[in-house]
Amino acid sequence: MTATMRPRIADDIRNLRREIQRHDRLYYIDGKPQVSDGKYDELMAKLRELEDANPMFFHPNSPTQRVGGTTVDYLVTIPHRVPMLSIDNSFDIESLTKWHESNARQVAQAVDAELRYAVEWKIDGCALGVRYEDGVLTFGVTRGDGVAGDDVTHNVRTIRNLPTRLDPPVTGGTPSFLEIRGEAFITHADFTAFQTCELEAGHDAPNDPRSTTAGALRLLNSRECARRHLSFFAHGLGDVAPMSYAHIAHGEYLLWLCSIGIPIIPMAKNNLLFPDALVYMDDMISMLPSLHFPVDGIVVKVDSRPAAFVIGEGNKYSKWQRAYKWVRVEGTTILLDIEIQVGKTGALTPVAILEPVEIGETVKTTISRASIFNADEIARLDLRIGDTVVVEKAGEIIPRIVRVDTSKRPVGFFEPFVFPTTCPACGHPAVRDEDGVTIRCSDSTSCPAQLHATLCAFVGRKCMDIRQCGPKLLTGLMEAKLVSNVADFYYLHTKEEELLKIPKVGEKKKTLLLESIESSKGQPLECLIAGLNIRHVGLTVARTLVQRYGTLLDIMSASPASLLELEGVGDVIVTSLRRFFDNNESWLLLTRLLDAGVNPGTPIPEGSKPTGALTGKTVVVTGVLVHFEREPAKEAIRWAGGKATGSVSKKTSFIVAGRDPGQKKLDKAAELQIPIIDEVEFMRRLNPGV
Repeated sequence: MTATMRPRIADDIRNLRREIQRHDRLYYIDGKPQVSDGKYDELMAKLRELEDANPMFFHPNSPTQRVGGTTVDYLVTIPHRVPMLSIDNSFDIESLTKWHESNARQVAQAVDAELRYAVEWKIDGCALGVRYEDGVLTFGVTRGDGVAGDDVTHNVRTIRNLPTRLDPPVTGGTPSFLEIRGEAFITHADFTAFQTCELEAGHDAPNDPRSTTAGALRLLNSRECARRHLSFFAHGLGDVAPMSYAHIAHGEYLLWLCSIGIPIIPMAKNNLLFPDALVYMDDMISMLPSLHFPVDGIVVKVDSRPAAFVIGEGNKYSKWQRAYKWVRVEGTTILLDIEIQVGKTGALTPVAILEPVEIGETVKTTISRASIFNADEIARLDLRIGDTVVVEKAGEIIPRIVRVDTSKRPVGFFEPFVFPTTCPACGHPAVRDEDGVTIRCSDSTSCPAQLHATLCAFVGRKCMDIRQCGPKLLTGLMEAKLVSNVADFYYLHTKEEELLKIPKVGEKKKTLLLESIESSKGQPLECLIAGLNIRHVGLTVARTLVQRYGTLLDIMSASPASLLELEGVGDVIVTSLRRFFDNNESWLLLTRLLDAGVNPGTPIPEGSKPTGALTGKTVVVTGVLVHFEREPAKEAIRWAGGKATGSVSKKTSFIVAGRDPGQKKLDKAAELQIPIIDEVEFMRRLNPGV
């Protein structure tokens, strides 16, 4: 090779590395691959050929090194520049709430700010600190004892979704030194594939994804680590220079990491008040069956860096973050069948029917059914009837299948599951939704399964609260053709003789049912709207509609432009509302409901907006109240039209002071001449006419 050729070859190698790293980012971070697997392999083969022919251009961070090959004699212990602490656990909401209340007291006294949280999955893997210097990956270190950990850089470089060079952000630059804290893990699919390979090679199958990850990181040969296909999600900050990067809120920090090519934990949310954090945690738990990575809890973190600094660190745990964990147990059983259930919106949801298996240690639970998220989840797991499956149950969460033991699948015996193309309840075609994931029954008017699910929701406590009407009675009412839509409930009093012919309905049950239906007429209008089974319209959206328009008739006639002005209402919801209200059958249904005497709402004068006793007021609550916990007090302010904040400013209208109020708030109020009232006066202002 001549001296003049070397720069050209070096440029070719450099450009190929950047091109491959760009495609890695598109595939692993953005989820938008631009080339086929074949084209990607061609680029990798060309790079490998150039590097092999020109060893002087070798670099440990080259994409070709992702498959491993580096071997070390032993692992070196490296001290952490910032201690790598663990997270303390709460196993119930009560304990988590006490932790929050302690945080709120400390923060209120020190920084006088409203405490907000970030919420994210607790990945069940192995904690890592990944160091970058001038944007280039230099070290990967395990937690170890929190003070020092093992140098596993040779294995960290094999993690395909972790960049070896950071992308420059749109604005600003990358820090000269950055240590990212996160979790290495193995996905369910990759773990199953590795299990199969090990068994086929005559080795013992690994027990679980977490121990497999921990063992992989400590292997001396990185090629062996690469065989396990580890992944990485970032969740925290170790050390950084310059320190200006350390002061941004946790949620903003994660978004910044994403912008420079670092994978972050999916579905994380930040800037949440504690009650909102608890609500989102419930949402996350419902998402568990769809996760492709292992989790063992949810982490709640103080979002603000100054507030987190006030709460501080312990000797072993970070005090400003807490893991909400559940006791997770696994069991192995046989998949007997896959049952397809049809929900109120027509979604076809698969449910695994299992050979009953008892799991748990101190508390035993018998599992015979497990959740499967959708048709794609069946394909991802490659679930086949007759398979030996591993079932997980975490606390009160519905059991789910986490993986299949394919080593126990007889060759040629179990056929792939074919998802139905027609609705199992009515026989109409089943079609994929516009989201590309959900498969629904195409008949939204006469499908009996959808009707039953709709009626169950309508009589539920969050809607019309007809407590005497359970699922079995609903089935009887449908079979007797007494109820074919939600309005029919309010005309059952004209069919008392037919009611008595339904199994297990006697005179007493009939009377209680009719009384319960009559009582439900007084339910708030938002409960009625939430029970109408309008796509994307739940209780929150229904409440927004009622607060703006007042009556059912005004909501029915609201224009798309008017609806789009509402907070939390976008194009999808507007389209769904108009599709429902512009349907003649919907108008007939709603007319029958109004004629039967359900609550029609209260008219709002034209040109005015809904007002409350505290409309336009900004209120701060400090100290301990007798009749209100802190969050219910804030909710009462919001319901009265006011704005509840945690800090005193010129915009504050008045302060509600309970026992042991924050002195800083009182001093600031005195300085700004803001009125301070007690709880009795607060209650009077909430209800001035009482």
